Amino acid sequence: MTLPHNEAIARVIVDGLAICCFNSDETKWDLGFLHHTNKPAHQLILKVEGHPPHHLSNRTGLISFKTNNANFPGDFPDGFFDNGRIRDRTVNPVTPDEKENFRWVIDMADPHDVNHGHLQLIDPPFPVTRAHIENAVFYTTERSPRDLIMVSRDDDPNQKPVAAYGKTNDEIAADIFCESGDELVIEIDGEALYSPLQRREGNPWKICLTHLCLQLPPPAGAKFEKGDFHLFYAALNTERQFALWGEPVQGMVHCGSPNDQAFLRSRESGRTDCDTVRMSNIDSLDALFSKGS
Repeated sequence: MTLPHNEAIARVIVDGLAICCFNSDETKWDLGFLHHTNKPAHQLILKVEGHPPHHLSNRTGLISFKTNNANFPGDFPDGFFDNGRIRDRTVNPVTPDEKENFRWVIDMADPHDVNHGHLQLIDPPFPVTRAHIENAVFYTTERSPRDLIMVSRDDDPNQKPVAAYGKTNDEIAADIFCESGDELVIEIDGEALYSPLQRREGNPWKICLTHLCLQLPPPAGAKFEKGDFHLFYAALNTERQFALWGEPVQGMVHCGSPNDQAFLRSRESGRTDCDTVRMSNIDSLDALFSKGS
């Protein structure tokens, strides 16, 4: 079933260093934005149509997106648009369903995507901002324009030939659904930052949640640059660890903060370091906050 985008109350674009999972009982997505201490730092920004960007500190606890009368599409029991497993990530999608397939997002719990062996979510040694998006269906909006390379964490593909891993998500989005006449409330740590967004029939509100970083120049003479994929292991206990590398794209000063002049940013980022991953084996990110609970 094709997603009825125009029937949503809002479209939330998610782009950046984050882990997500879906709670089917509560029809709620749980996202954790990792405020890693690496340099360059990632900046968490919330942008709601008609309002200036809101820069959120790493002390922000919870961002919530809630409606009063849910109308979750029953054709998506896993909370995402599923067009089947991607057999070959080096092949470009052609049809709209292939392009929106949420399985472009790397599933850290699926050995077909990345073979970690034992996998366990843990509380990282840095703050994590949580986001709850209720009654939403996730899907892919953009993929890396060039094939990426996955190697063991300490390997360097510039030193020896390595087969391409293929493309992953470069950007994802969530359509939030509710009954006609309903409204969307956005809260940050329990406080409503905006007036409720009234449903506009056929015209979903545009919202961006980005957790991105300044782009550093690649090492001189290097064909591939290392992304941030290995940073997820600060929040994961695994038998094996990996890194994603990719060919740098020149001319990108910053990888993604939205603005009023170009709300939906240029699609050609090609970054290997700012892609959200998912965990299909859990329904809550509580383990990320075990020390603070």
